[in-house]
Amino acid sequence: MRYAYYVGVVFLILLIAGAGILLLFPSGEDSKENNSYFGDILDRYSLSAEPGVVIYATGNKGTYSAFAGLSDLKKERPVSKTDLFRIGSATKTFVATVVLQLAEEGHIDLDAPLGDYLPEDIASSVANADEATVRETLQMRSGIPDYMTDEFDDLVAADPSHQWTAEEVVTYSYDIPAESPPGTRFEYCNNNYVLLQILIENVTENTLAEELKSRIFDPAGMDSCYLESPGKTGPETVRGYEEVEGEFVDVTMYNDGFGLGDGGIVGNAEDIAKFLPALMNEQFISRDMFSQMLRTVPDDSGDSYGLGISVIEKPYGRLIGHDGSSGGFVSEMYYLPESDMSIVVLTNNFDSDIAEKILFEVAEKIKEEG
Repeated sequence: MRYAYYVGVVFLILLIAGAGILLLFPSGEDSKENNSYFGDILDRYSLSAEPGVVIYATGNKGTYSAFAGLSDLKKERPVSKTDLFRIGSATKTFVATVVLQLAEEGHIDLDAPLGDYLPEDIASSVANADEATVRETLQMRSGIPDYMTDEFDDLVAADPSHQWTAEEVVTYSYDIPAESPPGTRFEYCNNNYVLLQILIENVTENTLAEELKSRIFDPAGMDSCYLESPGKTGPETVRGYEEVEGEFVDVTMYNDGFGLGDGGIVGNAEDIAKFLPALMNEQFISRDMFSQMLRTVPDDSGDSYGLGISVIEKPYGRLIGHDGSSGGFVSEMYYLPESDMSIVVLTNNFDSDIAEKILFEVAEKIKEEG
């Protein structure tokens, strides 16, 4: 079963004078009384001369987008809904989906040790890698230590243009004690998903970029999406910023691990919004496997975590998806089952919780307006 991404509406375009917000909204029976719909949410934030935000929501209530702020502060270029953003750790749900596909195809066993599918030197050098199962690794219960150590951070600072590989970054977790015995505790760790990248590449004999393209991006029509690589980095995206002493600094090319399995996907909001509905409607994995994906444990933020996917319970309903941050960018990618709506919020402001705030405001508004 495929999800109907669009509802056959005609879009009107409204430029709000003086606010720097461009809004698209459906006309006809699917339109709301408030034509700006999500624009009133963006009006609460002063974004005209700051990094931008894109909101995109689609489902059985129609398709809506709103955007404000700048994609490039130096050139004063406004952000648009077709701009490409890094989505950071939201990548993990895509990587988890490929791993679950490999399990359904019989290539791997989710309850076998992760090390069974890794090169011997890695399996024997990363604590718990030869004991934790693939399932525990997907769910951040492996106890595997992270590669994001002080030593790694210092190396990134010393050479921010260095192109890291998965096999290289995991060496910074070598000889570090395990965080906990496998299966005993949730511990968010990026290294889990770099190791899962290596698993995918070892089992398929293809790059993660190739597997994501053939298994997810192409089938779902996510034409703008790709995994970053040395030949396709930075200039393809809007500029990413961090705030330092009250000033926005362009950190787009500050490479802390572009293109890795823990956070390397780039895409526009419209295409990212296609992923979760397709996942939930069995385009990628079976209903049974998706049910396993949603068997959650409490995480360290008060929500819950399944196999590469987060579940947030709010008064206005459940949100299923993932967030992320990387190299000047923050993303929110969630689906509201009760409203049958997919929501994506992207920003090129790393030092802001604006994306999460807007996600919750958008979800609440969708619920309130029925």
